[in-house]
Amino acid sequence: LVGRWQLQSGGKALPGEPTLSVVIVAGNPPTATLPPPPSVKPVAPPSSGPMMYGVQAHWAALYNQETLLEKTASQIADLGAGWTKLQVRWGSEDYYYDCSGNLSFDWNHTNQVINIAGSKGLRVLFSVVTSPPCTHPGTSDVEAPPDDPNVFAAFVGELASRYKGRGIAIEVWERENATPGLDAARYTQMLAASYNKIKAADSG
Repeated sequence: LVGRWQLQSGGKALPGEPTLSVVIVAGNPPTATLPPPPSVKPVAPPSSGPMMYGVQAHWAALYNQETLLEKTASQIADLGAGWTKLQVRWGSEDYYYDCSGNLSFDWNHTNQVINIAGSKGLRVLFSVVTSPPCTHPGTSDVEAPPDDPNVFAAFVGELASRYKGRGIAIEVWERENATPGLDAARYTQMLAASYNKIKAADSG
């Protein structure tokens, strides 16, 4: 079968009719050799200060379990991360708060996390979400934002004051674009009020 073959449709080629030629070559065709993939060198973290990457752990599931808290903090530190995120569910954990200004929030868990994380060289981002029913009398759903942004700001201000000088960060609410009733204007008011309280408590 080695040689040049010409294919045509029908029994006889007409003048000017296109034809298809096929060349069959003996032996094995050469195989293309692909170049090795380029090596990507990892980017080293900054030589000074904590790395600006972190891990959000399910710290609430480890409440009062010091061995597991220690293990989790060590695993995050072993990754080379410098931060961990703890969700502070104010409305869920202080559901019966009466908006009198006398907070009954249990700080035991936040104390545990910041102390153990700090012992491993980690800084903590507190993500404050949910608000007690007294802050929005129209609904008992803790996922609703407070009617008065200053009430929420007072809580995050207390959080900032409690851990002043510990290098923390505070996230004001979470997924605000997916929270019913929290439009851009209302969130901006809550963010501005919270910022002022946080900076008044800890300018760092």
